Amino acid sequence: MTSGRFKRGTGVGVERDGNTYDIGRIVGGIAWSGKAPGFAVIIGEELIPDYTSNTYHLHLLKEVEEYDTTELFRRCADLARYYNLEEFFGHRDKKNIDFIWHWNDNIRSPGMPMLYIGCAWSTSDDSIRNHIEILKDCLRSGRKTLHGLSESKSVLQLHDMSMDYSAATNTDFPAIAALGYAVSTLRQFPPVDYEDDYNDNSPAGGVGRDPVTGY
Repeated sequence: MTSGRFKRGTGVGVERDGNTYDIGRIVGGIAWSGKAPGFAVIIGEELIPDYTSNTYHLHLLKEVEEYDTTELFRRCADLARYYNLEEFFGHRDKKNIDFIWHWNDNIRSPGMPMLYIGCAWSTSDDSIRNHIEILKDCLRSGRKTLHGLSESKSVLQLHDMSMDYSAATNTDFPAIAALGYAVSTLRQFPPVDYEDDYNDNSPAGGVGRDPVTGY
């Protein structure tokens, strides 16, 4: 399979409204542990847009959680290998980048893919509210474009309105943050039709990756 930013088949099919749809792009989102375990998700975007709403439907394909960052990365590496991912999207700071280097150089087992964390579009503000607004928009009644979430911990948190999100950060609710990172990245950067159109200076090609470090 292929994934990333190119609009092409991945070999993954999903069910929606009694029909089967091909997935065109697959991305990962990751959020570091804090008050809750670290979390990672895999989101698939349908290959063909829904022309009635002029948008692409998204599907949660997989989610994992771990308090231990090394174990979270190990599970992300398994997902990256299975879905042929180049990177996960999330928040990056010096501490996180140092761990990524350490994982790639010293921890990962032979045969495990290297992991890169692309800087997600919504990481300029550490507030969880950005993610909540994006996800609620995708889940609006009659205009739902995010699927596969019936048992998702991120959506259970999202729907629990007894929680006070006003001052919450991404590490308070990593499940929501990881889902938000992946969804906001797909929403902000439309798919590229062909690999030949891709270059690292374009918004679609350059999202998230530092041209020097690769992180």
